[in-house]
Amino acid sequence: MVKKEIRKVIKINLLRGKAKNAPPVGPILGQFGLNIQNFIKDYNITSQNFLENYKGDIIVPALITIYTDKSFIFELKLPPTSFFIKYYGVQSVNLKKKLEKKISLANILTISQIKMPELNTKNSISSVKTISGTATTMGYLIFDSTSIQQYEKTE
Repeated sequence: MVKKEIRKVIKINLLRGKAKNAPPVGPILGQFGLNIQNFIKDYNITSQNFLENYKGDIIVPALITIYTDKSFIFELKLPPTSFFIKYYGVQSVNLKKKLEKKISLANILTISQIKMPELNTKNSISSVKTISGTATTMGYLIFDSTSIQQYEKTE
């Protein structure tokens, strides 16, 4: 089998099962002369049940390899870390009417396990630190849920 020559590899963030030929898909793929409708149909079918445990609109990135003969293949990637942090995090308004965003350490560990295949580390401690850093940057306070549960039991 002859190996095809790769022209370009691009990554597009699209909503799961809802790709359309409007921007960003149309302009990005159109410049390479690809059959946009084929990509949209294939992406929507493939991504429809991707991460089906998570409800609602989810960004599911597609890594598209475009060949010089105008054919392509694509691979679905996990949603951005920020999606999982928002999904597992809690937002509330405190007594001073200020928005508080919190996420438990247990949920950070869960996200770390989900994202581990796509992180640039195979060390679980490093992946937890990476996810924690993203959560902190997003304004989330990380708490240890076991400590809070123990505290609530003593009162």
